Parts: sequence; C-alpha cells; structure tokens
Amino acid sequence: MIHFDFENRYEDEQIVGRAISAREAVVISVVVHALMIVLFQYGPDLNFLRPSPEEVEARKQELMRRQEIERANQRFVFVEPKIDMKAPEPKPNVDLSDLDRRAQAPQRAAKPDNPLPFSRGNSAERTDTTPSVPERARGAETQVKPNDEPPQPQPEEVELGRYLLPEWDHRRGLLRRDWCTVVETLPLASPRAAAPMRLLPPPRQRAANDRMNRARRLRRQLEGDDIDLDAAIEVMVDRRLGLAPAPRLFRRFGREATRASVLVLLDLSESANDACADGGDTVLALEQAAALQLVQAVQGRTSRVAVHGFNSNTREHVSYQRLLDFGATFDARAAGRVGMARARHSTRMGAALRHATDVLAEEDAQWCTLLVVTDGAPSDIDVFDPHYLVEDARVAVQEARRRGVLVQCVTLDPNGEADARRIFGWHHYRVVTNPRTLTQHLRHVQSRATAA
Repeated sequence: MIHFDFENRYEDEQIVGRAISAREAVVISVVVHALMIVLFQYGPDLNFLRPSPEEVEARKQELMRRQEIERANQRFVFVEPKIDMKAPEPKPNVDLSDLDRRAQAPQRAAKPDNPLPFSRGNSAERTDTTPSVPERARGAETQVKPNDEPPQPQPEEVELGRYLLPEWDHRRGLLRRDWCTVVETLPLASPRAAAPMRLLPPPRQRAANDRMNRARRLRRQLEGDDIDLDAAIEVMVDRRLGLAPAPRLFRRFGREATRASVLVLLDLSESANDACADGGDTVLALEQAAALQLVQAVQGRTSRVAVHGFNSNTREHVSYQRLLDFGATFDARAAGRVGMARARHSTRMGAALRHATDVLAEEDAQWCTLLVVTDGAPSDIDVFDPHYLVEDARVAVQEARRRGVLVQCVTLDPNGEADARRIFGWHHYRVVTNPRTLTQHLRHVQSRATAA
C-alpha cells in the first residue's frame, strides 16, 4: 500500500503472511479425505456403531406387524368374463314383422294399404269395426263434484322484466351502480272500450312535419341558392355541340318529413288520487285523458307517441308500466289499458327517467322527446333527505340530454316550481295552475318540442 504522507506521520504497514503454506494445505486435505473414506468403509463393523440385538428384534416385530395388517386388508376382485346370452324366442302367433325385422317384399306393393284390422288398447284381440258405444273404464261410475271454490282473480298486470339502474348520491358525489331495481310491467287491457276523447286541432304541418333539412339537396332546379356544377357542365357541353341547353342550373335545400318520437311519462304516485280544487275528477283521471287526447292528435303522423307510467316503493321496486308502446295500434283496448292505470306508492323519478331514456334510445328517430307529467317533487319512503331524489333526477335529466333526448316537464304542483327548475332547467318545464287545461298545455309542449 502506498501513502502520500506529506507530514511524515505514517509508517509503512507490514503485510501479514499466510498461516500455512500451500504444501501444508494439500497434505491436510488429503489426510481428511482418507479418514472419511476409511470411516465409511469400516465404520459399520465397529461395535459402538452396530445396533443392539434388542433393537434388531424390535424392528423385526414392527415389520411383521405391518405385514399382518396388509394381509388382513387385502381385497380380491374376481372379474367374470361376459357370457353371451341367447335371445328369447318370439311368440309363434306374432306378425312377420316381429319374427324378422328385415323387409319381406323387395318390390313396392301396387296398393300399399293395410287390410288388417286395428287393435285397440293393450288387448291382443282384433276388431273389424269400430264399437258403437264409446269406451269407458271398468268399475262403478263416480260423480264429479262441482268446483265450489271461487274463481281466482286475474292479475292486473304482467311483469316483463327487471333492470338494475344507478342512482346519484349528491352527499358523497358518487353514482351508485345497480342501486335501484326497475320492474317493467304491462297492465292487462280492460275488455270494455274507453270513452271517446275529444280530438284536438292538428299540429302545424310546416313546423312539425315539413322541416327544412340541409342534409337533403335538390339538384337541377329552375331556381335555388347555388349553382349545380353537374348541370352547368352539361350546359357548356351542349353549347359546344350546338344543342339547346336545359334551363335547370340551380340547386337548393329540400324539405322532408321529420321523424320524432315522444314518450309521455305519467306520475302514478299516490298523490295523483287527490281530487282537483274544484272537487271534480282526480289528477290521475286528468292525466289519463290528456295523454289519450295527445295520442289521438298525433297518431298516424310522422311522430310516434308512447304513454308510460311509474311509481316506486323503495329503491327495491320502481314500477314502470308500459301503458301504450311506440307503434301500437290505438284502439279501445289500448285506451282501456291507459285508463286502468292505478296511482299508488311514491315517486322515485330518477330511476324512471333513466329507464325511459333507454326506451327512447331504441327508437330510430331524428328527435326524441321525453315528456314528464307530475304533480309533485320526487320522494320515497326510504329517503329522508328532501334534496336527495331531486338531485338524482337532475343528474338523470342531464344524462338523457347527453344521449340526445330532450326532456320536458309539465307539473301540476303550483308550489313545485323551484324543484322543477332545479331538475329540468330553465325553459324546460311548465307549471299548470288549472288542471283542467292540462291537455292544452301538454299539446303545446309537445308541438314546441317537435318543432324546436
């Protein structure tokens, strides 16, 4: 080792040599290996390494005991070879088809009919004619007791399916997945015909059914907004050839019928059974009449209308009733189905809005509108925060609009304007103070939605 010592304070360190030399290490290794070989070869013959006679006898006894146990547990299996058994002989008086399964006639019969008489039951006897009296079982005839049980009531609705939908928790800022169970049902139509409804005036044809469509361009027009290049080229070619050119040189935007789908979602909660302020019909009856008149006014045009209803009994059971589907024939049975809707339970609006949005998403239409008819703010018996379901419905409306569905509301609650504005936003709701005018307001909102 080298030290750069400028002050002469360090001395050269002495290197320590090896303890043994290489020759001594080789000798020690050879001696150790020789001792190990001698120990392995002659060690078993040493007296202090041999087992005692008592240990040898104990090992023999243990070995014999194990052999006895194995002999006692031996299992002998005898496999007998399969012996072919002779098939039983057929009866002497059976048909040839039972004696020999092979075909007996190589050629097709001229008249392939069966002249043999037929056999009835399990009897071997044959009869040539049909018995004149009907067969009956042997023994004394028993009298059938009349059914004294009362007829079972027919179900009012048929379940179509169950769907798990999320719900927004505004306190945690969390969307709870698969939180609500929507039970989709179909009410059974009443055999009685519904009362005829008064038809409303038809909608404006130009606004609703004859809308300008910039995606559709009409070519080779006498007048228009732009020049048709194809027609202009043909005019130049005709002039070079000395032909009379066609005067149709323009193109313009055309009009086409608008395909719109409107889903009327009725609030069928218990509060809809309340009578109006004038003491006449209930709110439910007015909702049903307004929905039927709306369907009658729009049915058969380019707009498709459906009428559904909803109510809830906790998040485990949100009832969604398909009263009238898109494209269904509007007749007395369909009107009776809408008239049979019953109002009960509570109003969990968010889950119903999400399911209605899924229904509208399946429609092949240019404009999809969800028209909600309600008489109060959302509520349910398992929710104690008054803002919880309001915020959930607001988020459901925002989700529907992101999917291209226009959501409008007509509320019959004069004190519910704040909640309606919070859920649906400005210019997307209407408060009806007089329930008798619900039909006119409903038709007006539908016309503005399809003509927007």
